[in-house]
Amino acid sequence: MVAIFTRERGVILVARLDIPAEISRTSLADRGFGQALDRAAGAGADAVVLVAYDARPAGWLAMDSALALTTRAGLEVLFAALVDGDRWAHVGCDEQEWASSWRAVVAAADCGPVAELVGMGRGVLPDRASAIARLEPDRAFQARLPALSRRQRRTPVLATSWWQAFFDLAQPLDGPDAYNPSPEAVIGLARSLLDRDFRDALLAHLAPGILPLGELPFGAVLRARAVGAGAVGDHSPVADPQAQHLVLARCLLLATRSPEPLSAGPYVVASVLAGRLGDGMTAQAAVEAALLADPVHVLAGLIRQLISIGILPGYRPGAARPGGPGEVSPHAPYGHGVG
Repeated sequence: MVAIFTRERGVILVARLDIPAEISRTSLADRGFGQALDRAAGAGADAVVLVAYDARPAGWLAMDSALALTTRAGLEVLFAALVDGDRWAHVGCDEQEWASSWRAVVAAADCGPVAELVGMGRGVLPDRASAIARLEPDRAFQARLPALSRRQRRTPVLATSWWQAFFDLAQPLDGPDAYNPSPEAVIGLARSLLDRDFRDALLAHLAPGILPLGELPFGAVLRARAVGAGAVGDHSPVADPQAQHLVLARCLLLATRSPEPLSAGPYVVASVLAGRLGDGMTAQAAVEAALLADPVHVLAGLIRQLISIGILPGYRPGAARPGGPGEVSPHAPYGHGVG
């Protein structure tokens, strides 16, 4: 059984559970469905999609159990279905046309949403291992990087023009990304994230509400805004998910091309942005990659603790509002309108 938990129609958690041969409501909860419900609730889930890939009586009983547990948890069931090989059927549908009738599963090649994702350069990956593999270091590119001294690996730089190019989203958002930073740009961008104030200001702009702008150093906030990070937040002209997914893809590109331990910074930024977008798998994989690059990275360690208790980085209950708690109003002098 697959449970896809959503918040405002955005995916925040996906859980897969084996269906035991002897199924009951208690046994399904014991198998981990109850824990998945708790984690989803902690991440602010308000609805769920349920699909059971088992047409045996156990599959029907598992679906009935999941529906009961979900209803008890107060979540809306957006869609529920049973899948049997290449056919599927609605569960709990009141419309006569759909109730108790089997239909053919649409092949991936004939699926409109899949084709749209592929056209955007965000092809659907076949499994979890493939999704995580895209976060692995690009050793071929790293071999082209200039050698860095120990001091250079620990000293931040500004990299203003390189960040402006990073946040230049003028290209069409419905095609493959043409962004291709040079080895020097990769080093400069990664080193700039050694400046924790600047890094935190970037995160505050990219995921409004995760850090209060009013409590960050004024200069760092201005730098992050000047390079374009403020144009991607929830209330910017390009706040749509496509733009944010584009920035996430660039963060992952930067992370995989950066040498260790500098890559920890881009991986952490990617983790927070993935959490903001509801991509829990990428958020977790990115923070694990950050800790492999730098085992003592403080922020990465904190994010891993959040994920371990079911809280996605970058998410906070309630939509951020300009001038609301934890955010600076663009219409007020700096420092005013901050909760």
